[in-house]
Amino acid sequence: MQDKHYLIGQRIKEIRMRAGLSQSKAAEAIGVAQSHMSNIETGRSHVTMENLMALRDLFGVKMADFFVDLDYPKTGAEGEGDEPNEDALAGDQAVTLSDLIEAFTIIKGKKSGLAK
Repeated sequence: MQDKHYLIGQRIKEIRMRAGLSQSKAAEAIGVAQSHMSNIETGRSHVTMENLMALRDLFGVKMADFFVDLDYPKTGAEGEGDEPNEDALAGDQAVTLSDLIEAFTIIKGKKSGLAK
């Protein structure tokens, strides 16, 4: 199983690239060094909630969009398996409290499932 920080970082990278922003431009926009942005995208550094919220605003996506791959992990060498809902990237609505609750509920459920 891939590390959750790596998966979130990969999702951030995918969303950034779809937005047409370079890593350095995205880093500058949220007030971090390009090297830190690189480390976040590769899972070497953990993204803070503050930075995640800044990225959400920058990209105009829902907070839950960063967690899609935690629900739909790629299972095979070729990446077979369930795919994330691509419509998740299409929305440009503000994140609501219910979106955040849903995202944290998903994460909490994943942790609870691993403890069994």
